[in-house]
Amino acid sequence: MKTTYLKNSLWVLSVLLALGGMYGWWLRPQVQAFLWTGEANIVSYWVAVFYPRFAIERHRFDASYFLFLADQIVLRAGLVITAIAIWEAWQRRGQRAFCRIIPLSEVGYFVRYFAFVLLLYTYDWCYLFYNLSFFVAFFEPLGFVHFLPAFSLPWLWSLWGVMILTALRALYLGRGSFLPASLFLVLQAYLYSFGKLDHTFAPFTYVCLLMPWWEVACWRAQKKGFSFCSATPLLYMQVAIAFCYVQAGMEKLLLGGSAWWNANHLRTFLLVHGQATGRALAASPDLLLEAASVLVLLWQLAFVGVLHPKSRLFFIFTGFLFHLANYLFLGVGWWLHTYVWCYPFFFDSLSGLRQFVRFLKINAYRQKQ
Repeated sequence: MKTTYLKNSLWVLSVLLALGGMYGWWLRPQVQAFLWTGEANIVSYWVAVFYPRFAIERHRFDASYFLFLADQIVLRAGLVITAIAIWEAWQRRGQRAFCRIIPLSEVGYFVRYFAFVLLLYTYDWCYLFYNLSFFVAFFEPLGFVHFLPAFSLPWLWSLWGVMILTALRALYLGRGSFLPASLFLVLQAYLYSFGKLDHTFAPFTYVCLLMPWWEVACWRAQKKGFSFCSATPLLYMQVAIAFCYVQAGMEKLLLGGSAWWNANHLRTFLLVHGQATGRALAASPDLLLEAASVLVLLWQLAFVGVLHPKSRLFFIFTGFLFHLANYLFLGVGWWLHTYVWCYPFFFDSLSGLRQFVRFLKINAYRQKQ
């Protein structure tokens, strides 16, 4: 066992050294050439594909700032590789991810909840696309959108309508998540093609990527006559949602450093957003504001603790309070934030939803009688 751990550790270390060496020796000089001289190279190509907004942002910030961001990308890639290696080692030791099972009937309620959240997120997207139609000049297709029709309301409204109808079908039947999940990703790519990546739907995007895979795995288990299926995809959803919070904490720590928890930093944010409650909080002593900033940072970095059953409720409750505070003091989002709607995926059972559906069915039956 120790030999295996040593071998895996050496592999991870080798990958990290190779990544750092390739970046420092080959890629970083190209980044510098592109930023300082505008040289057309592989960096300029990928920036045009994944970050078209750079054409505007380069006039706002110095070239050294973007070089710092490039270094951050490599650093975070190294941290992610290390985290995945630690996660895999822990899973292989405990064999928890591959032994967890869940009743097939329970998966249907997760599919229903997935469809409900999708409808909640996207019910007004037809109006959103209508507003964006006045800014088509800023449309720069990203990724696979290059291979799809250009931005046009009839096309996007058709996709949106099919997505809504198939989501309603999944909500009713408890199956059929592939098409609404795929259309959500496609329509989101159109939204992102206007030069702004919105993190609002980040956790649910991971759910959309994993839910169809889980449903297919359960379908195969059912075809084999099993009444249970693997809960591994659900675990991956939980890890991905938790990582969104950890990534937010890493963003503050790696970009802002100690300046992020400076009292004046939070005070400026509170005053700029102009909420009455925010202005009142901005008048608080520096020590209180600094303590609040540090607690938020530590909480986000520790949010991975939500994966442990004993600390799950704590992080879910404090997560709700965190988003509520953002709404009250900064006016950001809604009191029931879009991230909060993904919290039920942290549970291995949606028994509450099952009981609610059963209650509705009983009432409907009584009315027929």
